[in-house]
Amino acid sequence: MRRLTPLLLLLAACGDDGGGLVELTVVEPSATVELLPGGDIDLAWTVTGGDAELVVSVIPLNETTGIVIYDEAAPEGDGSFSWEGLDVDGNLVPPDVYDLDFTLFVDGDPVDDALRNISVHGVIVVDPGVGETRVVLGSGGETDFVYVTVSQRVIMMTTSLDPDLAALGDEIAIDERSIPGEFVPFDRTVHFDGTDLDGTAIAGGVYTLVVDAADADDPELVYRAVGGTVDWQPLN
Repeated sequence: MRRLTPLLLLLAACGDDGGGLVELTVVEPSATVELLPGGDIDLAWTVTGGDAELVVSVIPLNETTGIVIYDEAAPEGDGSFSWEGLDVDGNLVPPDVYDLDFTLFVDGDPVDDALRNISVHGVIVVDPGVGETRVVLGSGGETDFVYVTVSQRVIMMTTSLDPDLAALGDEIAIDERSIPGEFVPFDRTVHFDGTDLDGTAIAGGVYTLVVDAADADDPELVYRAVGGTVDWQPLN
């Protein structure tokens, strides 16, 4: 979404609304916030000078377009919205660090805007990603799996090979580590040599790569990131 200069915004505001100035004041969030899995964030604002339309988007840092999370009429006065991490179509917004862009429209023209910053906490398995298959040969030596973490908190990460996502407790853990909080998305590499955490050889087969995250300071903050398929073919 293109951002306009304050002068252009002022001209647009004084265009078709009889010369009145329609303005937006964002009340919440007041600073950088983090959306945790299963949680929500309160957005609140005040519109003065007349009725308008409010569009709120999350835009990845250093990019110009993003994902619309709110697009509704904004009558003059106070308004609010509790965001649960979904776009306007009900899809989950991927974990990332975003500009939170509020843009106010009158008769289709932008008249005022405001920016905040938000991080959507979580893990994305990128190699192999969802829908991808990695064939790992025992003759190839150690191989790497990669995921991206977005977290301002210290979290425990357990990476496992799961033979059946529908069954509970059959995961084979191959890596455990504590992840420090970062203010930007951070790449994490897991080394796989064909053994589990105890050094026991893992039987050949087709597995799903999963990452389970937990926060020692918040026992309720437990979630899973699912990646792609690992076709493990050990040496005979």
